[in-house]
Amino acid sequence: MKRLQVYVIVLGAALLLMNCAGGKTANVASVLEKFQKGYKTRDPSLMQVCMNQSGMDTLDGDYILVVTNTMFKEGLFWDKSYPVRKDNDKYLMAIPWKKEDGKVHAFLEKYDDDQYFSYYRQECAQRMLSSTDLLKDKSKEGLNALAFYTNIMLEEHTYCPGLMLCSLEKLKKVWPREKIRLAATLVVREHPKYRELNKKLVSDFSKMGNKSGADMVLVYTEIMRQNDLYVKRLQKI
Repeated sequence: MKRLQVYVIVLGAALLLMNCAGGKTANVASVLEKFQKGYKTRDPSLMQVCMNQSGMDTLDGDYILVVTNTMFKEGLFWDKSYPVRKDNDKYLMAIPWKKEDGKVHAFLEKYDDDQYFSYYRQECAQRMLSSTDLLKDKSKEGLNALAFYTNIMLEEHTYCPGLMLCSLEKLKKVWPREKIRLAATLVVREHPKYRELNKKLVSDFSKMGNKSGADMVLVYTEIMRQNDLYVKRLQKI
């Protein structure tokens, strides 16, 4: 199980690096600068997310590949009609949450008996927060949708202190104080476990003895630093 969780953390960090580099190879200094800027601006696409892997090791096949392919085939978080914005010489999709929300609900209803349903729920919920404009919507409709997807991540024990902090700060308008504090406590409680997994990766990369390993040590150290700061904020929310 721990090996699976470490693999998913590595995969998640690789996706974060791609976001930082705009899909291209980038030197570690520019990646770290992007991460640090993302922390200051609360960029949800650059926040670490680790899926809860409980029970996944008993499933058949490469579940990450299956989930990714299935969601792509169902057209989730991708549509040629979506507008595209240019940012720092790279092109990024600006995904409208309202259109994606309907697709996600239909998808989860279709696959509610699937063996990968827990992973589908987690992936859809975190993508709604990290890949769409949902966190920017202050309307009642937007806050209700945010509450729905935040509840999924809490129920599934998805580790994402940055996204959870951003979400709970906005949900103060619709959730009672006690529910906000309970949600924050659940995230804080999971933090030590995932911090240890990140620390193990830092140790493993440091033993590689090459530049790639040294670069990854710097990146993971920054990810851990940011997660620690998010958790401190959650403790005071």
